[in-house]
Amino acid sequence: YPSLFKPISDMPPSLRAHIRYPEGLFSVQTQVFALYHMTDPDEFYNRADAWRIATEVLSSGGNKVPIEPYYVATRLPGSDRREFLLFVPMTPAGGERDNMVAWIAGRADAPEYGKLRILRFARDRLIFGPFQIENRIRADPTIAQQLTLLGGGGASVIPGNLLVLPVGNSFVYVEPLFVLAPQGRIPELQRVVLATQDRVVMAESFEKSLDQLFGSVAQPTPTPTPTPSPSPRPSPQPSPGPSASPAPAGSVADLVRSASQHYEQAQDALRRGDFAEYGRLVKLLEDDLARLRAATGQ
Repeated sequence: YPSLFKPISDMPPSLRAHIRYPEGLFSVQTQVFALYHMTDPDEFYNRADAWRIATEVLSSGGNKVPIEPYYVATRLPGSDRREFLLFVPMTPAGGERDNMVAWIAGRADAPEYGKLRILRFARDRLIFGPFQIENRIRADPTIAQQLTLLGGGGASVIPGNLLVLPVGNSFVYVEPLFVLAPQGRIPELQRVVLATQDRVVMAESFEKSLDQLFGSVAQPTPTPTPTPSPSPRPSPQPSPGPSASPAPAGSVADLVRSASQHYEQAQDALRRGDFAEYGRLVKLLEDDLARLRAATGQ
């Protein structure tokens, strides 16, 4: 079948710009590389540095399951441009260690399409993995009390997929929480949890969680109804340049609103299956979070 396959150079640029790294291939590659990244024979034989895909719990009292790879748009270490990547965090294999030891990214942008990039963390540096973050969420007394109230009357609290977003030299973890009423069919978003290496916060919306996490000193807003409004607010454009003086209250509040809008729009794009738009919006969200960390000194 000589005409079945064609060179990628024949693909129109308008289509080539939307090529994604294939998830099935990436999953197989990460599972193989989790073992075969070791090049020292003794280390390989003893499985001293074997990895596994990081795990999470998707239901209350459920078992740990491997995280599904997800798409992000971020800047790789040593690069001056952002790329659309398929991303998954890795933890040590065997035992009960769940700290993040590496992440693997499949590159989807030309001219690096089809290549893998691996970032390994120093062994003396503790980076929380997704399951450890979930344990911290459940162990927080304030959050645990709210989860008990949300699950009252026969309702079920359903955690969404926990995202690990690279922001600068650190990570921000995002987990939505849904509540399914006893007679309901569609879970409703009720809380959003944000976490860093030092803090875990939960609020009724992504914007309110950012307020708590980064200590926004924005003017108080009226208390919303328990169900968050899906309508995004206008997003003023923050100044891209860094400043030596502390950011004024307005700029922090603007960044919080901008990040909230980009998060909500990214989730809408993900539900529609528009991965190119999802990656673009996640990139904007990461920019907002990086500016927030810089503005608040966190």
